[in-house]
Amino acid sequence: MWLAAALPAAAQTPPVIRHQASQDYCPGSSIFVTNSFAYTGQLLDLVWRPKLPAGWTLAGVDGTGNPRVSQGQIVWNNLPPQNPVEITYELRGPAGADGLMLFHAEVDYQLAGMAAPVRVPVTPDALRIGPEVTLQLRALAGDALQLSLSGPSAGLVEIQAASQFAPGAWTAIGLVTNFTGAANATLEGVNASAKRFFRARPVCGRSTNDVVNCAVQQLAGRLQLSADTISVLRGARVSFPDSCLGCYVAASGCLAAVTQGYDIVLAAKGQVYYLRAYVNTGSVFICDPGPGGVTGDFPPDDVRISLNSCP
Repeated sequence: MWLAAALPAAAQTPPVIRHQASQDYCPGSSIFVTNSFAYTGQLLDLVWRPKLPAGWTLAGVDGTGNPRVSQGQIVWNNLPPQNPVEITYELRGPAGADGLMLFHAEVDYQLAGMAAPVRVPVTPDALRIGPEVTLQLRALAGDALQLSLSGPSAGLVEIQAASQFAPGAWTAIGLVTNFTGAANATLEGVNASAKRFFRARPVCGRSTNDVVNCAVQQLAGRLQLSADTISVLRGARVSFPDSCLGCYVAASGCLAAVTQGYDIVLAAKGQVYYLRAYVNTGSVFICDPGPGGVTGDFPPDDVRISLNSCP
Protein backbone atom coordinates (compact mmCIF):
# COMPACT_ATOMS: atom_id res chain seq x y z
CA MET A 1 0.00 0.00 0.00
CA TRP A 2 1.30 3.44 -0.91
CA LEU A 3 1.14 6.07 1.82
CA ALA A 4 0.74 9.40 0.03
CA ALA A 5 2.66 12.32 1.53
CA ALA A 6 3.76 10.19 4.47
CA LEU A 7 7.12 10.73 6.18
CA PRO A 8 9.80 8.16 6.96
CA ALA A 9 10.27 6.97 10.48
CA ALA A 10 11.94 9.49 12.79
CA ALA A 11 15.21 7.57 12.81
CA GLN A 12 15.36 7.53 8.98
CA THR A 13 17.33 10.25 7.19
CA PRO A 14 15.09 11.61 4.40
CA PRO A 15 16.61 11.39 0.92
CA VAL A 16 17.47 14.52 -1.06
CA ILE A 17 15.36 14.47 -4.22
CA ARG A 18 15.81 17.20 -6.83
CA HIS A 19 15.15 17.93 -10.48
CA GLN A 20 16.02 20.72 -12.90
CA ALA A 21 15.54 21.48 -16.56
CA SER A 22 17.21 23.71 -19.08
CA GLN A 23 15.24 26.77 -20.21
CA ASP A 24 16.25 25.98 -23.77
CA TYR A 25 12.84 25.21 -25.27
CA CYS A 26 11.04 25.90 -28.52
CA PRO A 27 7.40 24.97 -29.18
CA GLY A 28 7.20 21.44 -30.53
CA SER A 29 10.66 20.42 -29.29
CA SER A 30 11.73 18.39 -26.26
CA ILE A 31 12.59 19.32 -22.71
CA PHE A 32 15.26 17.31 -20.88
CA VAL A 33 14.89 17.05 -17.10
CA THR A 34 17.77 15.89 -14.89
CA ASN A 35 16.98 14.24 -11.56
CA SER A 36 18.90 13.13 -8.48
CA PHE A 37 17.92 10.83 -5.58
CA ALA A 38 20.54 10.82 -2.79
CA TYR A 39 19.81 8.59 0.17
CA THR A 40 21.27 6.90 3.25
CA GLY A 41 20.91 3.17 3.86
CA GLN A 42 19.59 0.45 1.55
CA LEU A 43 17.18 1.30 -1.26
CA LEU A 44 14.36 -1.25 -1.56
CA ASP A 45 11.96 0.41 -4.00
CA LEU A 46 11.93 3.45 -6.31
CA VAL A 47 9.40 4.78 -8.84
CA TRP A 48 9.63 8.23 -10.49
CA ARG A 49 6.29 9.81 -11.43
CA PRO A 50 6.41 12.91 -13.68
CA LYS A 51 3.11 14.85 -13.60
CA LEU A 52 2.79 16.50 -16.99
CA PRO A 53 0.55 19.19 -18.49
CA ALA A 54 -2.09 18.05 -20.97
CA GLY A 55 -0.63 16.92 -24.29
CA TRP A 56 2.87 16.22 -22.95
CA THR A 57 4.41 12.75 -22.99
CA LEU A 58 7.32 11.03 -21.30
CA ALA A 59 9.42 10.05 -24.32
CA GLY A 60 12.44 8.33 -22.82
CA VAL A 61 14.87 8.09 -19.93
CA ASP A 62 18.54 7.31 -19.34
CA GLY A 63 20.69 7.11 -16.24
CA THR A 64 21.78 5.07 -13.27
CA GLY A 65 20.67 1.45 -13.30
CA ASN A 66 19.06 1.36 -16.76
CA PRO A 67 15.69 2.94 -15.96
CA ARG A 68 12.77 2.52 -18.35
CA VAL A 69 9.42 4.15 -19.03
CA SER A 70 6.34 2.13 -18.08
CA GLN A 71 2.80 3.54 -18.23
CA GLY A 72 3.97 7.12 -17.83
CA GLN A 73 6.29 6.31 -14.93
CA ILE A 74 10.01 5.60 -14.60
CA VAL A 75 10.87 2.23 -13.08
CA TRP A 76 13.84 -0.12 -12.71
CA ASN A 77 13.99 -3.86 -13.30
CA ASN A 78 16.79 -4.01 -10.73
CA LEU A 79 17.35 -1.20 -8.27
CA PRO A 80 20.65 0.57 -8.97
CA PRO A 81 23.39 0.11 -6.37
CA GLN A 82 24.89 3.54 -7.06
CA ASN A 83 24.13 6.44 -4.74
CA PRO A 84 22.94 8.96 -5.72
CA VAL A 85 20.59 7.71 -8.42
CA GLU A 86 20.79 10.15 -11.35
CA ILE A 87 18.55 10.08 -14.40
CA THR A 88 17.60 12.34 -17.30
CA TYR A 89 14.24 12.00 -18.99
CA GLU A 90 12.85 13.57 -22.15
CA LEU A 91 9.47 15.29 -22.33
CA ARG A 92 7.77 16.00 -25.65
CA GLY A 93 5.07 18.58 -25.96
CA PRO A 94 2.39 19.37 -28.51
CA ALA A 95 3.31 21.63 -31.41
CA GLY A 96 1.26 24.48 -29.99
CA ALA A 97 2.80 24.43 -26.50
CA ASP A 98 3.85 27.95 -25.60
CA GLY A 99 4.13 30.33 -22.70
CA LEU A 100 4.95 29.48 -19.09
CA MET A 101 4.58 25.79 -18.19
CA LEU A 102 4.77 24.08 -14.79
CA PHE A 103 6.11 20.55 -14.44
CA HIS A 104 5.75 18.51 -11.25
CA ALA A 105 7.02 15.10 -10.23
CA GLU A 106 6.63 12.69 -7.33
CA VAL A 107 8.77 9.79 -6.16
CA ASP A 108 7.71 6.58 -4.43
CA TYR A 109 10.56 5.11 -2.44
CA GLN A 110 11.26 2.66 0.34
CA LEU A 111 14.45 2.33 2.36
CA ALA A 112 15.46 -0.47 4.70
CA GLY A 113 13.74 0.04 8.04
CA MET A 114 10.58 1.61 6.52
CA ALA A 115 7.36 -0.34 6.90
CA ALA A 116 6.04 0.70 3.48
CA PRO A 117 6.93 2.97 0.53
CA VAL A 118 6.09 6.67 0.77
CA ARG A 119 5.32 9.23 -1.92
CA VAL A 120 6.93 12.67 -1.80
CA PRO A 121 7.20 15.60 -4.25
CA VAL A 122 10.46 16.29 -6.04
CA THR A 123 12.15 19.60 -5.17
CA PRO A 124 11.40 22.21 -6.37
CA ASP A 125 7.75 21.28 -6.39
CA ALA A 126 7.22 23.04 -9.74
CA LEU A 127 9.72 23.41 -12.58
CA ARG A 128 8.94 26.63 -14.41
CA ILE A 129 9.72 26.38 -18.12
CA GLY A 130 8.80 29.14 -20.48
CA PRO A 131 9.84 32.26 -22.35
CA GLU A 132 13.33 33.46 -21.51
CA VAL A 133 12.72 37.08 -22.42
CA THR A 134 10.43 39.42 -20.50
CA LEU A 135 8.97 42.41 -22.32
CA GLN A 136 7.95 45.60 -20.51
CA LEU A 137 5.98 48.20 -22.47
CA ARG A 138 7.39 51.67 -21.81
CA ALA A 139 5.35 53.78 -24.23
CA LEU A 140 2.83 53.29 -27.00
CA ALA A 141 1.95 56.38 -28.94
CA GLY A 142 0.60 56.49 -32.43
CA ASP A 143 2.46 53.89 -34.47
CA ALA A 144 5.61 53.83 -32.27
CA LEU A 145 6.21 51.16 -29.63
CA GLN A 146 8.90 51.67 -26.99
CA LEU A 147 9.79 48.65 -24.87
CA SER A 148 12.40 47.09 -22.59
CA LEU A 149 13.59 43.48 -22.72
CA SER A 150 15.30 41.42 -20.04
CA GLY A 151 16.15 37.78 -19.51
CA PRO A 152 18.89 35.12 -19.71
CA SER A 153 18.52 34.49 -23.44
CA ALA A 154 21.07 35.64 -25.95
CA GLY A 155 20.81 36.19 -29.67
CA LEU A 156 17.84 37.02 -31.84
CA VAL A 157 14.52 37.93 -30.19
CA GLU A 158 11.24 38.37 -32.03
CA ILE A 159 8.65 40.91 -30.83
CA GLN A 160 5.09 39.67 -31.32
CA ALA A 161 1.71 41.36 -31.03
CA ALA A 162 -1.89 40.18 -30.93
CA SER A 163 -5.37 41.63 -30.64
CA GLN A 164 -6.34 38.81 -28.26
CA PHE A 165 -4.27 36.59 -25.97
CA ALA A 166 -4.81 33.28 -27.72
CA PRO A 167 -2.75 30.67 -29.60
CA GLY A 168 -2.47 31.49 -33.28
CA ALA A 169 -3.26 35.18 -32.76
CA TRP A 170 0.35 36.36 -32.55
CA THR A 171 2.19 38.02 -35.43
CA ALA A 172 5.80 39.23 -35.63
CA ILE A 173 6.20 43.01 -35.61
CA GLY A 174 9.95 43.36 -35.12
CA LEU A 175 13.31 41.81 -34.22
CA VAL A 176 15.92 42.64 -31.60
CA THR A 177 19.33 41.37 -32.73
CA ASN A 178 22.33 40.55 -30.54
CA PHE A 179 20.25 40.49 -27.37
CA THR A 180 22.55 39.81 -24.40
CA GLY A 181 20.27 40.03 -21.35
CA ALA A 182 18.81 43.54 -21.47
CA ALA A 183 17.81 45.96 -24.23
CA ASN A 184 15.59 48.91 -25.05
CA ALA A 185 13.93 49.05 -28.44
CA THR A 186 11.65 51.29 -30.46
CA LEU A 187 9.49 49.83 -33.21
CA GLU A 188 7.90 52.12 -35.79
CA GLY A 189 4.83 51.39 -37.85
CA VAL A 190 2.96 49.47 -35.15
CA ASN A 191 -0.81 49.61 -35.54
CA ALA A 192 -1.48 50.29 -31.86
CA SER A 193 -5.24 50.46 -32.24
CA ALA A 194 -5.36 46.87 -33.55
CA LYS A 195 -2.93 45.36 -31.04
CA ARG A 196 -3.54 45.00 -27.31
CA PHE A 197 -0.97 42.37 -26.28
CA PHE A 198 2.79 42.23 -26.82
CA ARG A 199 5.42 39.61 -26.00
CA ALA A 200 9.01 38.58 -26.79
CA ARG A 201 10.19 35.15 -27.92
CA PRO A 202 13.67 33.78 -28.77
CA VAL A 203 13.75 32.82 -32.43
CA CYS A 204 13.45 29.06 -33.01
CA GLY A 205 13.44 26.49 -35.74
CA ARG A 206 16.75 26.54 -37.59
CA SER A 207 18.20 23.54 -39.36
CA THR A 208 21.67 22.23 -38.57
CA ASN A 209 22.92 23.27 -42.02
CA ASP A 210 21.61 26.80 -41.49
CA VAL A 211 23.45 27.17 -38.18
CA VAL A 212 26.69 25.66 -39.50
CA ASN A 213 26.64 27.93 -42.56
CA CYS A 214 25.93 30.89 -40.33
CA ALA A 215 28.87 29.96 -38.07
CA VAL A 216 31.15 29.76 -41.10
CA GLN A 217 30.10 33.22 -42.25
CA GLN A 218 30.56 34.70 -38.79
CA LEU A 219 34.00 33.18 -38.23
CA ALA A 220 35.05 34.32 -41.69
CA GLY A 221 34.00 37.83 -40.78
CA ARG A 222 35.87 37.76 -37.49
CA LEU A 223 39.06 36.44 -39.12
CA GLN A 224 38.60 38.67 -42.20
CA LEU A 225 38.77 35.67 -44.51
CA SER A 226 36.66 34.47 -47.38
CA ALA A 227 34.05 31.92 -46.25
CA ASP A 228 35.22 29.43 -48.88
CA THR A 229 38.61 29.21 -47.13
CA ILE A 230 36.99 27.76 -43.99
CA SER A 231 36.47 23.99 -43.76
CA VAL A 232 33.71 22.31 -41.76
CA LEU A 233 35.17 19.43 -39.74
CA ARG A 234 32.03 18.74 -37.75
CA GLY A 235 28.50 20.12 -37.51
CA ALA A 236 25.73 18.38 -35.58
CA ARG A 237 22.91 18.99 -33.15
CA VAL A 238 23.71 17.11 -29.95
CA SER A 239 22.76 16.84 -26.26
CA PHE A 240 25.34 18.54 -24.03
CA PRO A 241 25.69 17.73 -20.31
CA ASP A 242 25.26 21.32 -19.14
CA SER A 243 23.92 24.74 -20.06
CA CYS A 244 27.40 25.86 -21.18
CA LEU A 245 27.22 23.29 -23.99
CA GLY A 246 30.26 21.45 -22.68
CA CYS A 247 32.51 24.52 -22.80
CA TYR A 248 34.90 25.56 -20.07
CA VAL A 249 33.96 28.85 -18.39
CA ALA A 250 36.30 29.89 -15.57
CA ALA A 251 34.66 30.97 -12.29
CA SER A 252 31.14 30.59 -13.62
CA GLY A 253 28.33 28.22 -12.90
CA CYS A 254 26.82 26.05 -15.60
CA LEU A 255 23.44 24.45 -15.01
CA ALA A 256 23.99 20.70 -14.78
CA ALA A 257 21.13 19.86 -17.12
CA VAL A 258 21.12 18.23 -20.53
CA THR A 259 20.95 21.09 -23.05
CA GLN A 260 20.32 20.91 -26.78
CA GLY A 261 22.80 22.72 -28.97
CA TYR A 262 25.03 22.57 -32.02
CA ASP A 263 28.59 21.21 -31.97
CA ILE A 264 30.58 22.89 -34.74
CA VAL A 265 34.28 22.49 -35.53
CA LEU A 266 35.82 24.66 -38.25
CA ALA A 267 39.32 24.96 -39.66
CA ALA A 268 40.99 27.98 -41.25
CA LYS A 269 44.63 28.66 -42.14
CA GLY A 270 45.87 25.64 -40.19
CA GLN A 271 43.93 26.50 -37.02
CA VAL A 272 40.96 24.62 -35.53
CA TYR A 273 38.01 26.48 -34.00
CA TYR A 274 35.47 24.90 -31.68
CA LEU A 275 32.09 26.61 -31.83
CA ARG A 276 28.73 26.08 -30.19
CA ALA A 277 25.24 27.41 -30.83
CA TYR A 278 22.08 27.27 -28.74
CA VAL A 279 19.04 25.69 -30.35
CA ASN A 280 16.58 28.31 -29.14
CA THR A 281 18.49 31.40 -30.27
CA GLY A 282 21.14 30.18 -32.69
CA SER A 283 23.61 32.33 -30.74
CA VAL A 284 27.08 31.21 -31.88
CA PHE A 285 30.17 31.41 -29.70
CA ILE A 286 33.74 30.11 -29.75
CA CYS A 287 34.22 27.41 -27.15
CA ASP A 288 37.10 26.46 -24.87
CA PRO A 289 36.72 22.69 -24.24
CA GLY A 290 38.53 23.08 -20.89
CA PRO A 291 41.86 23.96 -19.34
CA GLY A 292 44.39 23.44 -22.09
CA GLY A 293 41.67 23.25 -24.73
CA VAL A 294 42.32 24.60 -28.21
CA THR A 295 40.55 27.67 -29.55
CA GLY A 296 42.78 28.40 -32.50
CA ASP A 297 44.92 31.53 -32.31
CA PHE A 298 42.83 33.31 -29.67
CA PRO A 299 44.27 34.02 -26.20
CA PRO A 300 43.75 31.17 -23.67
CA ASP A 301 41.47 33.28 -21.46
CA ASP A 302 39.34 34.45 -24.38
CA VAL A 303 36.69 31.76 -23.93
CA ARG A 304 33.11 31.69 -25.16
CA ILE A 305 33.79 34.56 -27.56
CA SER A 306 30.35 35.70 -28.56
CA LEU A 307 29.69 36.08 -32.26
CA ASN A 308 26.20 36.92 -33.50
CA SER A 309 22.90 35.08 -33.75
CA CYS A 310 22.01 33.12 -36.85
CA PRO A 311 19.17 34.88 -38.65
